[in-house]
Amino acid sequence: MLVATTQASNSSSYSFEELRLGIDWEINPNEVHRLDSTVLGVGSFGSVYRATWHGIQVAVKEIDLEITKSTPHKALRDFIQEMMIWKSLKFPSVVQLYGGYMKPRLAMVMQYCAG
Repeated sequence: MLVATTQASNSSSYSFEELRLGIDWEINPNEVHRLDSTVLGVGSFGSVYRATWHGIQVAVKEIDLEITKSTPHKALRDFIQEMMIWKSLKFPSVVQLYGGYMKPRLAMVMQYCAG
């Protein structure tokens, strides 16, 4: 995994299939349950909402392909690269990424920080 992460972060020439081999962060979207219709934030790539996953509160960032203005292939590739890099970060000041899913939407499931 470390080799795949390092390679992915240093090169943009990897195919989707090569990146997909390094995935160890995929979450079943059926295990993520949105708490309410409140949107915590909207950014340049999508929106964030509160949910639960395995009994803990999480924040979920759903990527909106319309906003990113990328081709679906490039957006998916960038998403996988970001997930691989973020998943490898373990610092107290960095929000923990639990994982993500790619269908029905691209989404990142992360530590929820109230406030």
